[in-house]
Amino acid sequence: MSTKQIFTIAIIAIGASLLSMFELTQYIFNWIITDGQLGLAFFVTYIVIALKFGKSASKKKYVNGYETSLNRN
Repeated sequence: MSTKQIFTIAIIAIGASLLSMFELTQYIFNWIITDGQLGLAFFVTYIVIALKFGKSASKKKYVNGYETSLNRN
């Protein structure tokens, strides 16, 4: 493992032990779960809006098959 990975794992372990000492883990887990639910709700809303109001890709580009490049040397 690289030094960055070891440092990251050590920071996470120290942080988790400090949080458990002050009994903050339950509050943080509740915050993470709530944040995840809110993010999921925003993502689903974004997908629904994109499907309803978004423009589809131009089919003209692909109807004729291969399109030559405009970069000619």
